[in-house]
Amino acid sequence: MYFTSCRRLGFLAILFLVVFSNSAHSQHSKSDLIGVTVLGELVSYNDFYPSVGFVFERSFTKRSGMEIGTYYRAERTDIYINVTFEDGNQIFDEFSVRESYLTFPVLYRFYTKAVTLSVGPFVEAFVGWDQISPGTGEVTSYEISPAVSLRPLLKVSKPFSIGKNLSLEPELRFGISARSSQAFYGIGLQFKQQMLSKTE
Repeated sequence: MYFTSCRRLGFLAILFLVVFSNSAHSQHSKSDLIGVTVLGELVSYNDFYPSVGFVFERSFTKRSGMEIGTYYRAERTDIYINVTFEDGNQIFDEFSVRESYLTFPVLYRFYTKAVTLSVGPFVEAFVGWDQISPGTGEVTSYEISPAVSLRPLLKVSKPFSIGKNLSLEPELRFGISARSSQAFYGIGLQFKQQMLSKTE
């Protein structure tokens, strides 16, 4: 069920990009870039979540463009429970579970000479889990509700040329955590390769 939801959301994001880009295809210069991103987000003092993924960017005009991406993130969650045995004795036990998420941002980009501003929604989908510490017993079922969440994201970034058709773009990120509904901030670094640049 989780993977089906992810496929549908990914398809909608790509469809939206294609429709939006085709509307500007015949009248604006465009530039396509593809790259990889490494980033980390701090939700609270102890919750720093690194993730990695792929990004696609298209500029429609000198000032506007769009960015979509797919990111993978894993989080560790500790579970504390009381275990009762058949003889009535109880112990306090701890389990650790690794949660896996896929994130799909769809962002509008506004280019200025100083920085680039990106804003829009991101969809985060819970796609699986595994137990990473044994404890006394074994976790047989684990769910996140809701499994798919929609949250806002704002980024401030600055691209730097590092070679022919290559760029490096550090960024600051601000948003709402899909897991805890708390505000978060983070940092990221994008490496991009220009694929197409022409005027039609």
